[in-house]
Amino acid sequence: MNLISLSDAKAHTCNEREQSLIEHLENTATLASSFASHFGFRINAYYAGLYHDIGKCTEEFAKRLEGGPRVNHSSAGAYLMFREKRIAESIAIASHHTGLLDMGRGDKYETGTFLSMICNNPELDDFRVFLDELGRPDASDNTINEFHDISAMQWFVRVHFLFSSLVDADYSDTRRFMENDDSVHLYDFANICDIILKKADEYLQSSPSSTLNAVRNAMLEECIAHGGMKQGLYTLTIPTGGGKTFSSLAFAASHARNHKNIRRIIYVIPYTSIIEQNAEVIRKITGNENVLEHHSVSPIYFSEGEDAEAVRMRLAAENWDIPIIVTTNEQFFESLFSNIPSKCRKIHNISDSVIIFDEAQMFPRKYLALFSSLLETLVGDKNYGITAVLCTATQPSLDCFLNKHKPVEIVSSQLSADPVFNRVCFVNIGDINDFQDFIMRISEPMQSLVIVNRKADAKMIYEALPVEGRYYLSTNLTPYSRSCILLEIRQRLKKGKICHVVSTSLIEAGVDVDFPVVFREIYGLDSIIQAGGRCNREGLNKSDSSKVYIFNLCSMKNYADYSRKCNATRFVLDRYDDISSPESIREYYKMYYRDSRTDDALDLFRYRLDRLPFEEIGNKIKIIDGTSIGIFIRQNEYAEEIYQKITKGGVSRDLLRRASQFTVRCPVYVAEAMIADGSVEIIFETFCVLKLETCYNEDTGICYSHKEEAEAFFF
Repeated sequence: MNLISLSDAKAHTCNEREQSLIEHLENTATLASSFASHFGFRINAYYAGLYHDIGKCTEEFAKRLEGGPRVNHSSAGAYLMFREKRIAESIAIASHHTGLLDMGRGDKYETGTFLSMICNNPELDDFRVFLDELGRPDASDNTINEFHDISAMQWFVRVHFLFSSLVDADYSDTRRFMENDDSVHLYDFANICDIILKKADEYLQSSPSSTLNAVRNAMLEECIAHGGMKQGLYTLTIPTGGGKTFSSLAFAASHARNHKNIRRIIYVIPYTSIIEQNAEVIRKITGNENVLEHHSVSPIYFSEGEDAEAVRMRLAAENWDIPIIVTTNEQFFESLFSNIPSKCRKIHNISDSVIIFDEAQMFPRKYLALFSSLLETLVGDKNYGITAVLCTATQPSLDCFLNKHKPVEIVSSQLSADPVFNRVCFVNIGDINDFQDFIMRISEPMQSLVIVNRKADAKMIYEALPVEGRYYLSTNLTPYSRSCILLEIRQRLKKGKICHVVSTSLIEAGVDVDFPVVFREIYGLDSIIQAGGRCNREGLNKSDSSKVYIFNLCSMKNYADYSRKCNATRFVLDRYDDISSPESIREYYKMYYRDSRTDDALDLFRYRLDRLPFEEIGNKIKIIDGTSIGIFIRQNEYAEEIYQKITKGGVSRDLLRRASQFTVRCPVYVAEAMIADGSVEIIFETFCVLKLETCYNEDTGICYSHKEEAEAFFF
């Protein structure tokens, strides 16, 4: 390895332009320190940025800029910071291209770990000459690396926030040079909060007079009034149909008005299937330009000829530099636990935020201890400036997972338990032994809704119903098809026409429909109560005549979590007359969460701080088991127009977002089988198109027989 002087070293070249290394180092240091200033690691981030690419001061890297072989330029800065006892900075620098590495043991036989990278290369000692030139870090200002009395999770989060600041600063300065673009987009977050609160005031002044609306309004008013509470961990328990999306947003705006450090609202949702409708509600209040919708099926793409708005949204998706983000549990938590630079880039912008977890009861049981530990770390360290709100109609009891921070309820229990929300009567009818009799029972009323766990069972019941006024809903249908079907359903309900709907649980996720009777296959109590929110929604009928029948099809295999939820629900059904009462819900979660403390994922944080396996953690924590592939359906002229634009090279984030309306996501094994038999064609890596029109039915969606798919449930 042959060193060259810092003044001669180049960082990047582009179209005969050159960026000197010292300019890139100083720019990155300045940006990283500004990002990290929000959570108290300004000095640490500055030195991480200043030394991150010092390994480019070599003849070998100079040749790389001319087309030569790749050169490791991360180890040098990591080594120098390690010598200065700047462990977090060293980890961030070592990992800023490869991703966060497992710490390792540091012995000479080990490879691919952080310690093996910096301990087994004697040539790195040559780079010490740059310490005096760039300036040694002040040993007295090193809070991030104080290990006394901190947990592995606290150290993990510190490293991730610092790593995020460095990665975003490095990417941002590199992009500015490569694209020759120094523009910065500024937002008036205070004004956005004022708009939200003004809309809330207008709603309160204009909502129609009714007992139900009076309670809804009172809960909204409490959310606004309690915005002055200190930052921390809160619950927001609003019954189904109580307006929790607007109320939670109003609390966040009021909270931000009272805490001037807050600069962002992050709305976290369990399902991609409902993210668009929630994002649209928020856009109507705050404006399109202030809201980013970001989830696993909204990938980031660059295309030639992007307008300024498209560029802004693409960059916002990379680092979440936008006032309001609507995202999923998967995107949020997997980013925080990831070791991949592009996924971690956004993490520093989670600081100084109100994070609303909608349908908080949907956190995967096996990760509850892990998520609770993370939430306690984020809200417990005041440097991060985070307020978290667990928002749901069926509030999970997390007391057994939270050690230090017990959440505070925002809305009074008198309002959330008001009798006005007792709009239905739950009736357990047990096993379905006579299928034809069950079909007659469903079709007897003019209008009914049936919700089951498996797509296959939904289709079986749908096909057995009389043809007139029957509808099927599942994620086997494109979002466009579901929207069209829901429009027809709402029209028939309004006009009093025959309407029998069979759906998977997707209809429970914020879909505004109102049936006189609902049938719900047994599952978790939270799902049954959500199903009840689709019956007598406005409380116009008596509760004893608005029935939600709970039944058991006996067709499910013995899935562990399925059985656990059903058994906890049966326990409550056997002991409580009102299964939607706060006491019933507490008892359900007590039974369901029993033994959840044995969380394998949390075991990954039981290593010594200096042995944390960052890469292993990132690889193992997956919120959704298994992956899916999107299949585009050319189902109308608009879809065909999108298809033609994409296949002719016009890929853009906006175009793919529009394409998602005509896309069905299938398990990988189903998509691969369809590709193999020619039913589906791969256009490019993340875009597949259905070739055989017979494989898609406008009423029931994707038509493809696969043994494993027949067992699929949820949605």
